[in-house]
Amino acid sequence: MTKAAVATLVEKGIIVASGLSFGIDALAHQTTLEYNGITYAFIPCGLHKAQPASHSALMEQIADTGAVITPYAYGKEALPFRFIGRNAVLATWCDSLLVVEARKRSGSMHTARSALKKGKQVLAVPNSLLEPKSSGTNLLLTEGAKAYYDDQLQFGGCYDSIPSSHPDEEDVIEVLNENPLTTSEIVDMVPDLSLSVMECLTDMELSGKIVFRSDGRWHLVGGI
Repeated sequence: MTKAAVATLVEKGIIVASGLSFGIDALAHQTTLEYNGITYAFIPCGLHKAQPASHSALMEQIADTGAVITPYAYGKEALPFRFIGRNAVLATWCDSLLVVEARKRSGSMHTARSALKKGKQVLAVPNSLLEPKSSGTNLLLTEGAKAYYDDQLQFGGCYDSIPSSHPDEEDVIEVLNENPLTTSEIVDMVPDLSLSVMECLTDMELSGKIVFRSDGRWHLVGGI
C-alpha cells in the first residue's frame, strides 16, 4: 500500500513527507527517490545526525533533492518528547496525511490526531480487526479519518505554518516563573492540563518559550 500510494503521489508531482523512522517511513522515502520524486524527512533532533543513525545515508539522499526539516537546533538530541514535537510539525506542514499502519499507542497515532485537530485531511488504510498493527488505523476511521482504498482520493501539497498556542501554557509559565522544574514536578503542580503535559511542553519548546536544559529541568527562555 505504501509503494502504491507513493507511486501515485510522485506521478502527480506531490511531495512525500515522512519521519525517516524504520519501516513505513523509510519505505516511503526510498520509494519516492526510486521514482525520482521529491521527499522531505522530518527528524526529532538537530541536523547534526540522522535519527535513527543507521539512516544517515538515506538522509543524505533525501537532502540532495528534497529537504531534511527539524524544529530543533543543531546539537539537540532526540529525547522522547522531541518525537512528539517532530510529529506536530509534520502534521502542521502537510495538507493530507496517510496512515498505512499504526497501533493504538504509537507515534503515527499522535501525528494523525494532531493533523485532525488542525483540520487536515487524514486518510487511513482499513484492515482486519484481528491485526494488531492496524488497530490504530481502524480506530482513526471512527475519529474523522477517511478510508484510503484506491488512488481516487486526492492529496494536497505542503505548506509552511506554525503551531498555535497551547491552551494551558499560561499555567506552565506561572509555575516556571518561580524555579526551573522537571516534567514530573510540573505534572504535580499543574494537575489539570487539558491535554498531555508533554504535548504542552513540546508546543512551548517549539515556540521558543521554554527550553529543556542539561540539568533535566524546563526553564523559561530568558530565565535563570
